[in-house]
Amino acid sequence: MFQHTPWIGTEYTNGLSGCKVVVVGNTHWSEDGEVDDQDCTIKTVSEVCIGAYDKIAFFNQIRGYFGFTDASEFWNRVVFFNYAPRCIGTRANRYDAIPPSLADEAKARFLKILEEKKPDKVFVFSSAVRWMLPVRDVEMLKVALNNARVGRLLDSDLSSPIYMLRHPERASKQEMTETVSALMENC
Repeated sequence: MFQHTPWIGTEYTNGLSGCKVVVVGNTHWSEDGEVDDQDCTIKTVSEVCIGAYDKIAFFNQIRGYFGFTDASEFWNRVVFFNYAPRCIGTRANRYDAIPPSLADEAKARFLKILEEKKPDKVFVFSSAVRWMLPVRDVEMLKVALNNARVGRLLDSDLSSPIYMLRHPERASKQEMTETVSALMENC
């Protein structure tokens, strides 16, 4: 069974202010009749970068939290993937949790991508996947966004902090922007 290939920005190694950042969402969804394949993430972010998907709030809001106005400039500096390895349904399912049947596969893929890309920081923009993340030492953050957490990967030498934030459509823009700005300090 295929898995979505992550988006790897052409400037990822230069990162954001020298910091290699991975952005993780929950799931992709598809319109009726759309075909899901391994290039779904790459196609989606490519369209976001050229302005063809400028109405998708998720991508626009995250870009703004990091202080960018240009989609291509931001997304070409990060790695992006959704925790779910494939689409989970249609527009009506876009906020659904990842089915338990995909939990082990999603976890293995998450770990593999992070081990390969060795980010300095990981931002997970979805409360729906918190329970599935392979993290330890989870603690609440003292930041503007209520219920923001940080953890470290289980059984890994990678020491990148995993910041667990809300989905952009379920959070205050000001709180998210202040939180991301604070978490990006010391890069």
